[in-house]
Amino acid sequence: MNKKELSYYYERIVLGIIFILLTFVIGQSLLYTLITDRENDRNQPVTRVKVTYEDTTCFLDLPTKLSDIKPGTSVTVSFNVPKYATCLYFGSIYCPLEVSVDGLTEYRYGANYSSNMFQCPPLKYDMISLRNSGADHNIEMHYTSTEYLGGVILHSPLYGDSNAIVHHLFNSYGTLMLNSVFFTTIGAILIFFSLFYLKSPGRGRIFFWPGMLTFSAGIWQYSENQLAIYLTKSPAILYAAGLVCMYFLVIPLTNSTIYCLSLDHNKVLKVMIHIETWIFIITLFLALLGVLPLHKTFSYYQFYITFCLLILAITVIWELKNERQWTRVLFFIAIITLALASILEIINFYTHFLDQMLLIFQLALFIFALFIGLIGGFQARKIYRKSIITIELQNDMKLQAQTIDAEKKRIELLLAHYDEIRKQRHDLRHHLATMSELLKAKHYIELSTYLSSVEKDIPSLETKKYCENIVVNLAITYYTEQANALGISLDYNLEVSKNNTHISDSNLSVIFGNLLENAIHACIDVPEKSRFIKLNSQIRGEMLFITMDNSCSGMLSPNGDLYNSTKHQGAALGLRSLKSISERHGGSAKFNASENVFQSEICVRL
Repeated sequence: MNKKELSYYYERIVLGIIFILLTFVIGQSLLYTLITDRENDRNQPVTRVKVTYEDTTCFLDLPTKLSDIKPGTSVTVSFNVPKYATCLYFGSIYCPLEVSVDGLTEYRYGANYSSNMFQCPPLKYDMISLRNSGADHNIEMHYTSTEYLGGVILHSPLYGDSNAIVHHLFNSYGTLMLNSVFFTTIGAILIFFSLFYLKSPGRGRIFFWPGMLTFSAGIWQYSENQLAIYLTKSPAILYAAGLVCMYFLVIPLTNSTIYCLSLDHNKVLKVMIHIETWIFIITLFLALLGVLPLHKTFSYYQFYITFCLLILAITVIWELKNERQWTRVLFFIAIITLALASILEIINFYTHFLDQMLLIFQLALFIFALFIGLIGGFQARKIYRKSIITIELQNDMKLQAQTIDAEKKRIELLLAHYDEIRKQRHDLRHHLATMSELLKAKHYIELSTYLSSVEKDIPSLETKKYCENIVVNLAITYYTEQANALGISLDYNLEVSKNNTHISDSNLSVIFGNLLENAIHACIDVPEKSRFIKLNSQIRGEMLFITMDNSCSGMLSPNGDLYNSTKHQGAALGLRSLKSISERHGGSAKFNASENVFQSEICVRL
């Protein structure tokens, strides 16, 4: 990797870091403009409550989980809030909830909820206003346990001013929500970008599957965010989208591994893709029929995701034995981090050492996506460079085909002349007899006239010689005919050796062919009287120096060391091919465009 390429990568990495930082800074600024100053923050969490269920009454610290409670059991949580409190913020974690304030029912949620896919109400966070009664408020929250949790999770409510509560939510969960929106947006952009490669699926997959991974992760993170749930009017849709994306996650994860690390040959990963796809389809099908609701498979899917991550890690280690690449080492570190986070989430599901579920895994997934983005970008760069080389080769093959076509025409001309010669050889005996009789009769004038007529009938085999190299000479002949037809003034002074050690005749013909083809295209945009091409070449030691000046319209725009094509976006393929061939053969290529003249300087080792 040369200094120019290193500079390119450093520049892109720095720009990417700046973009991410700006996104978070601007996003945080926008979030804080929606809320009041910190001086007005007046909210307090409820940490000690009275809990009554069945025949049990006790005082508990929040948050907590009541386990081993039969489904349908009513759990009442009682506490008081000061009279200055104007709002109460609370959550219902997968169970119906009814909230009473001073003996009056102010809020109901999930009592009549019914769905095949989800038999328990979706996660919901909400806020109600408290009337000014001049005394402390008595709050009773009546939960109904569900089969999903095997008990009731008691969230810590907040009381105080509504602006202060919203400020607290934005301060606690705003960054995570912004992170999920960022993930979803980047994923959508990558998926959209992959559509430009429909004709080349191999390239599109490098963008499509990481895009699906980040998009699914973003939706899943958003569905688990307290602030997002509070702002969403349809928690059921958010709940469904989050679970479906979580179950789907292993498919783009495995595909991203395959295409970002070029592991198309790995049979284990191919089998994993089929298994993961069918498990996902069967899970959704059973959920739609109501046989196996999605929430009942949640804990199993946590084990399933962890298992898939470990299989991916083992597979990457196995591939590292065969070929140690930095992309695979980087991916292994990322996948192990994600697997450890998944194990911690399984522990958290049963112990609840963190209040927010899946937070560890989501943060690890964010880091993993950054790694995938880096690896995918590197692979996309490699594919782009290979595609450029392929296009250059196609362009070179086209020029060589044109040289072959010129040789074919010459051979056809030789064959036609050969047939003519055969006919004349048949008549040669008669010509010789006639000339012999004229000579014997001393009719010298008639003999001279007869010889002239015979000479005119002999076909000409002459081909103009521009240089010693036959293949290059044919290429120049081919383009010279095109230039003459367009009224282009030509001036050649060429020195090209017949036999060369370090460069093939075909590559030399491509160089001269590219130069002349580009020059002819440039001359077409110029008035006929002003069209010209001046082509020179000289041998100095082992190096061949080629210079060419040709007329042009002066509308060329630079693209690094090259110039943009007038026929398509990006640098001209002919110039790119010239630069590539010259550098591969120990030389260089320089181009310069003035107002009406385009100058080319090529040198290669012979």
